[in-house]
Amino acid sequence: MILQTKKIILLIIIFAFCTFAQISTSEIDSINSLSFDKMVANLRQSLNTYTLNLENARKINYKRGEGIALSKLAILHYLLGD
Repeated sequence: MILQTKKIILLIIIFAFCTFAQISTSEIDSINSLSFDKMVANLRQSLNTYTLNLENARKINYKRGEGIALSKLAILHYLLGD
């Protein structure tokens, strides 16, 4: 009984991890479509957000998402004076 319960818990954990670990193009697009006002409200936080978004786009080989994230990062670096 205990062994069966442990197996069920392990399967639930594995299923949850696999379900939430996947990145979709729509998630990348939703971040890339944030307004300019929201992007510049907190430049450092936006820099982290778009850097993570760029990494996620590259993980799934989503070229359009990668390009938009790069352009947003370029704007942020310009505004930060980097």
